[in-house]
Amino acid sequence: MILVHCRWMPGWGRDVAISLLRTAIKQGHHPQKIYTLFSDASSVAIDNHTIPIITPWWSWRNAFFVGSPKTPKDHRLWFFLTPLLLLWISLRLRTEQSTTILISSFAVTKNIWLWKKHRRYIYLHSANQYVWSHYKEYSSILTGWKRRLFIFWTPIFRFRDKYTNTWPQTPRTLCMANSPDTKRRASKLYRRSSITVVLPEVSSLYTNRSGQRSHDIITHAISLDHPIKYTHCHPAIPSSWYGKYMVVVGRVSRIIRHQDIILRVCQKCGIPLVIVGHWPDYTKTVAMAQATTRCLGRCDHETILPIILHAKWLINLAYESFGLNMMEALLLGTPVLARDCGNAPYMIDHVSGVLVSDLTDESLTIWMDRFLSTRFYHEEISFRAKQRYNRYLTTWKVNLSDSLSE
Repeated sequence: MILVHCRWMPGWGRDVAISLLRTAIKQGHHPQKIYTLFSDASSVAIDNHTIPIITPWWSWRNAFFVGSPKTPKDHRLWFFLTPLLLLWISLRLRTEQSTTILISSFAVTKNIWLWKKHRRYIYLHSANQYVWSHYKEYSSILTGWKRRLFIFWTPIFRFRDKYTNTWPQTPRTLCMANSPDTKRRASKLYRRSSITVVLPEVSSLYTNRSGQRSHDIITHAISLDHPIKYTHCHPAIPSSWYGKYMVVVGRVSRIIRHQDIILRVCQKCGIPLVIVGHWPDYTKTVAMAQATTRCLGRCDHETILPIILHAKWLINLAYESFGLNMMEALLLGTPVLARDCGNAPYMIDHVSGVLVSDLTDESLTIWMDRFLSTRFYHEEISFRAKQRYNRYLTTWKVNLSDSLSE
């Protein structure tokens, strides 16, 4: 088996790809290589299997495009090279002996040209969000040559994505989507109804600690206006902030994720804010931060978990095809303020958070005031999140193991 992934960089996308590989190994598959556009590593070790990572570039050029751990490059700058890179990957895959290809795709990676002999498993993280659902946001924020290049390439990407796609008609292709929203969009765009929903695996750190917040406080129902005290958190977060601050988890980007808007509104309202994440706009965000903001950079799950537990709520204004960070927060009993689009409406109800549609500073300020005055019960949030996650798995009666064993 060979895995094709958009980019092999730290984040939830890579975590999902590793989960896919781990499940494939359990099903008897033997991953041989990983093909990707950019990578910060030359190989990865999974369950005693060392898998080499192959990119279109020589090592020094790959390092140029990826950047360094302190100053990573923004992959959006190289989006116009995608067709050429995908062609290179397609030609290389045609020379491989393996007939099983597992494609983990955020956008256009699924448009890999393969021989009919290849058995394809396609796991869609989104239905090519860059040129469909996110187009208006990109075109309104990008400036100069980036915007002109993006507008020039978009019709070409759309045509290739919608009309030159061969995978929907290929019998040896099994397509999976990471959420009901991704399935709905992909079915509409690619005219394929046989798409199976397979939710991403949530770390056991979160599923095993569901409801842990209320156990720590030793009370049954805790409202947000109740003083919350914990003993363990990140050293950069003052203890006086416990139970009062807002947390943002994910890639720091003013495009799509809108951390700049969140930062302005929180500073205007005097709400403590903790930002967990890195690149591409991390340096600019740190420069904007004031005394009521803490930028912690990239953190692992063991560090993120207590940060979310100590938070009053989590905010995510991105269009999420699934929203792993939102699901993790809900499982821990932390309410979520999210954008009313993507998979958020499937995940959040009046008990577990608030959905907003207008992203202006004035509108968000009003919604935050409402959020502050709303009572949320952590035990109930955690219970409903776990119930909803399990119901998704039961409703479609499928999991990744069943799909990869076909």
